[in-house]
Amino acid sequence: MLATAKELLTKNNLSIEDARFGYHWPPFRSVRHLHLHTIAPESKMGTIAKMIFMKNSYWFASPAYVVSRL
Repeated sequence: MLATAKELLTKNNLSIEDARFGYHWPPFRSVRHLHLHTIAPESKMGTIAKMIFMKNSYWFASPAYVVSRL
């Protein structure tokens, strides 16, 4: 999923370095399946989005963390 997200960012002329990737971790999710959030550009995120998609928070896990748990 992460590789595809990065490929799509590149194809759409968006910076991978200015993107945020992550997963909502149970119980902080409304859909019972694994799906990756890709937010770009990260630098234009609003205050609410920064809280909902907070890096390395209990409810928004990084791709590296999720892979370590699978």
